[in-house]
Amino acid sequence: MKTRAAVRMALVTAWLCVPAAAVTPAQLLGPDLEARKGQVVYLRGGELGFFDADRSLCSEPIDQLVQIRFLHELPENPQRDGADPGVDPAVPPSTFSAIELTDGQVLAGSWAGADGQLLRWRHPHMGLTTVSLDELRAVRFAPVLRAEGGGHDLVQLANGDMLLGYVLALQAESIEFQLAGEGAGTAKLSVDRIKSLSLANEPDPVETDHQIVWLRDGTRLNSSSLGIENNHLQLETRLKWADGAPRRSVALKQVQRIDLAMSGRRLVSLADQPLRVVAGGAVFGRQIAPLQDKGGLRIHAPIAVEIDLPAGASRLGGIAELDLSEGGVSSGFAQWADFELVLSLDGREVDRHHFDHSSPSTAINVPVNGAVLRIELLEAANGPIMDRLHLRGLVVLVMRH
Repeated sequence: MKTRAAVRMALVTAWLCVPAAAVTPAQLLGPDLEARKGQVVYLRGGELGFFDADRSLCSEPIDQLVQIRFLHELPENPQRDGADPGVDPAVPPSTFSAIELTDGQVLAGSWAGADGQLLRWRHPHMGLTTVSLDELRAVRFAPVLRAEGGGHDLVQLANGDMLLGYVLALQAESIEFQLAGEGAGTAKLSVDRIKSLSLANEPDPVETDHQIVWLRDGTRLNSSSLGIENNHLQLETRLKWADGAPRRSVALKQVQRIDLAMSGRRLVSLADQPLRVVAGGAVFGRQIAPLQDKGGLRIHAPIAVEIDLPAGASRLGGIAELDLSEGGVSSGFAQWADFELVLSLDGREVDRHHFDHSSPSTAINVPVNGAVLRIELLEAANGPIMDRLHLRGLVVLVMRH
């Protein structure tokens, strides 16, 4: 049996043998959605190795975790002129183009040609993949919100025009499009004229046996197997890659987070759930609609929105903060912000927070064993001036029964 001294010496030896460049700072979330900071060293055999806040080398089964969020340094001025507030500012604008698949996966990258019913798409870090037209839900070449075609495929052109119809075929640098309407003809649309393309393909049922890997460029991948060694993530995917290998490797500096679907648990992003405005929404006579983006939800007081929670929802976690994005509260006017955030579940208040320039942010972590979540902003002093809130990283822990 090893003595305590021997165990301590083994841990110290392991710590000394790990190069400084071979650890990546991260936040580890358990089922209580409380974040712990650590320095990730490896993931293998279902065990995550990391240094904790006391610089002790620890090992923890990943079925005790629900999320690993990697902490990357961002530029000193993340809100550059013209920057999209919902996009990681460390990512070049060229990576805004992406495809969305019916199973919820998203791949940033670029159009690499097509052949009838097959699209070739090149990811900047993982290479060339091929997807069928039936697997596609959207293709976008600019940071635009998804638009629905009401049962038709919808093309948004770069000049602002919208075309309803059906995609007949994908070609090397164009699409063949059947226009909607009796007697309407077909059009050949060059890819460089298209801003986004939304297809009427129905989403697939949610799978619960995979992990979800989010990259900083907006990519979202389903994976059945994960490993971390030497600051690289290896993941097993179900996509068809040009080299025939399902296993891909990507540097951890490109990984934003990993949602772990273990032990009957999974995380659902609140930003992906449909919402409805049930009260307010007008500021000095002007309607300001809620904005759902990959950064979360942005809303302006006075307003109340409701979101239907997925079956099995048990806890809500994330960050609420003054919206300091482009078009939000500028730092010079933050002193005017003064409002209340009220969270209610099935008509019963479960959480309340006050925001102003001296209290600009707070963590959200509440049980949500119910059906309908109501998020309400109530103006306080100064009326609704600059009462803008950003709810980011909001996730719902769902328990499978």
